[in-house]
Amino acid sequence: MSNRVHHWTGKKHSEETKRKMSLSALKRSSSKEYIKKLSEAHRGSKSHSWKGGVSKLGLPLYDTYACQLWADETRCVFKDNLKLVEDKCTKCRKWFIPTIDAVQNRMKFLNEKITSECRFYCSEECKENCEVFGQYKYPKGYKKLNDYYTKSELDVWRKEVLKRAGYLCEYCGEKANISHHVKPKKLEPFFVLDPDYGMACCKECHNKYGHRDECSTRFLASKICA
Repeated sequence: MSNRVHHWTGKKHSEETKRKMSLSALKRSSSKEYIKKLSEAHRGSKSHSWKGGVSKLGLPLYDTYACQLWADETRCVFKDNLKLVEDKCTKCRKWFIPTIDAVQNRMKFLNEKITSECRFYCSEECKENCEVFGQYKYPKGYKKLNDYYTKSELDVWRKEVLKRAGYLCEYCGEKANISHHVKPKKLEPFFVLDPDYGMACCKECHNKYGHRDECSTRFLASKICA
């Protein structure tokens, strides 16, 4: 290997010439026509990342997406000489190839960019019949406490409790205008409409003895989880 030092013997540009050349290159690179030509030169099969036009097919490549679906059970499958990723349907647990859009939406959830889980479903039927689809707090068919009785039924219960007590507060004996549940409704949901689980009281006594602390989430949790 030669140790000879090669010196540049070509033409040297002046500072003014260099400045003009730099401005010319800047104008050329910022023009729409130049950008369009540059884009076309690296588009489609001319791109270094070209993989056969699979993006137009809407199919997820295994090497590209499998590692990004870290929370899901995936496997590799070959189709039309393409190495694709398969996932399991949330409802029927059948293996299938999801679309790129479905995969990218799932990735957004896994990366905490959206709140919707965007689970995979092999069909619209499976999606609509899935117990967890579109559910955030409660499973499908779950009834909240207020679903077990109507407002009119609760009004009847209030009147019965007051009538039984002679419209007198069972704490102080003054005029009563409030019907209060002896035990929180959350602890005794099936006895909400039972007059024996109610007592008449005035506003002052209801504020004083109204079991507010016993209706708190912390108190109820201690009773339920004890």
